[in-house]
Formats: sequence, structure tokens, C-alpha cells
Amino acid sequence: MSLCLPPRLCATSISLVLALCLVGSCTTPSGSNVGTPGTSRAGAALSTSSSSPSPPDVARRTQTFSVLTYNLYVGNAELAADARLLRELDATVVCLQETIPESQSVLQKELAATYPYRAFHIGSVGNGPGVMSKVPFREARYVASSGGFNGYWVARFEIHGRTVQVVNVHLHPTTVSRFSLRGVLSGWAASEGVRRAEVDEIAGLLRSRSPVILAGDFNSMSRATTYDRVVHHGFTDSFSEGSAPRRGTPTFRGRVGGFRVPVRIDYVFRRGALRAVHTRVIQRGASDHHPVMVVFELS
Repeated sequence: MSLCLPPRLCATSISLVLALCLVGSCTTPSGSNVGTPGTSRAGAALSTSSSSPSPPDVARRTQTFSVLTYNLYVGNAELAADARLLRELDATVVCLQETIPESQSVLQKELAATYPYRAFHIGSVGNGPGVMSKVPFREARYVASSGGFNGYWVARFEIHGRTVQVVNVHLHPTTVSRFSLRGVLSGWAASEGVRRAEVDEIAGLLRSRSPVILAGDFNSMSRATTYDRVVHHGFTDSFSEGSAPRRGTPTFRGRVGGFRVPVRIDYVFRRGALRAVHTRVIQRGASDHHPVMVVFELS
């Protein structure tokens, strides 16, 4: 049985499906998740709150360090403010996505003293990952995705005398070829397939004995198959241990199909001899994503 809807109602229904499915940078085959500096996609007033409890007393833990992930957004018009926010949050390692030459210049100017170890890469889509660290890293490399728009940055960090592998992740955004109900659902399913394959690629880059952290924009929700594939490779979601927000706490606050879509698509996963002590979603910043910061303790 077919269902025929009036044009306006049909368009609204498709937009709702987009809002439910297309939780990342929604693009068509003729475009990508590339933008130009301008007004933030978030379109919301900056907040000074955090969605998790106050962190426990970790000052006595000598084997702790913190990792922050933040999709900076290519159209971020408040880069200096976001640089000040990153300085205030004071993470040990910062993993950024969607950096462009302008944002790289501002961050390096504002945060060179705070983060002496830095690396940025511009991918084929005109933006790419950035990493800033208080501790040295080695064997850093960028690996382009074999099937997606973006890629992965991986390196080995020396932290408290231990080697920890960190991967800055930006998985493929959902792409739609036809703006119809069938086109949206088909695009979501195909894009999830690309993201699952990317997770397999990342797993193949890793050395099994070192602790590993995956941090970034996964462009997929925690009840989707991409999340399941990450867990399949032995990773633990930081939200599932220690002091953490509820699992569905949104990290994305942008608009999809005309609707505001507060969903969780940014993650920090860990594997190996470390555990998450405290996880925060910081509801501040000029991007359409929230920073996610995790304090880890080495085992």
C-alpha cells in the first residue's frame, strides 16, 4: 500500500526523518562537510553550564590525564573565544575536527604556550583534524578514509612514562542523493555502512598492547550500528564508567532539515590499561557541537 501526502506535509515528514537520521554534517554527493568562515551553525546563545556532576577529587591521582574532543566547525566566527575556552578547560590532549587554515592560525597564536606540541592536517574536503598537546607525541600520521570524506589522525603519546595511542576521529557524514523519504533512509543506511568500514580501518591501524583512546565526531548515535562496531573492537564508551552524564546527553546542537537536533554523536572511547574517571559535556562554545572532556587514569 502506498501513502500519498500533500506536498507541504510530505516535506515536513521528510525533514523529520532527516532530523532523526542525519545527525552529522548532512551533505549531498556534490558537496561535502566543508564550509566557509561565517555565522556559527549552532545559532544558539553560549551557555556556561556543564551536563555532568562536578568532577571527583583527582588531584591525588598521579597517573591521570585528560583528553578533550571538539568539532570546531569550519564556519566558526568566534575562534578567539573558543581558544580561550580551550585554555580554560586545560585538557592534556585536545582533538579537534573541521579545522581550516584560519582556525589553525588563531589556535596556534593563542595557545602556543599552553600546547607546545601541535599538528594540523587539511584533508581533501578542505578541512581536517587538529591536535594540541601538553605532552610530546611521536609516529604521528594522517590516514585518509578509503570510503569516506574525512580521515583519521593517529599518534603515540608519552604520558606518565607510558605510551598511549590516540586517534582523532571524524567519521563520514550522512549523505543523501534524493530528498525523499526513501532517499533519506537509503542515505542513512549507506552512510552507516561507510562508518562501520571506517571503524574497521581504524582498528587495523592500532597496536594491540598499548592503551588506546578514540576521540572525535563519529557522526552516528549511540544506538546505531557504528557504535556497536566500535564496541565490537573492544572499546569502552567513557559515558559507561566513572562519573559521567547519562548516555543520551547531546553533544550536537545544530539543525538538520530545519529542525534543531540535540543528539550525541561525539565520543571518547578507550581500550587497554586505563579507565575513564570523569566525563563532561561542556555546554559552551561557538560550534554546533559541544566539547567532550574525559579524565583518564592509567592502570
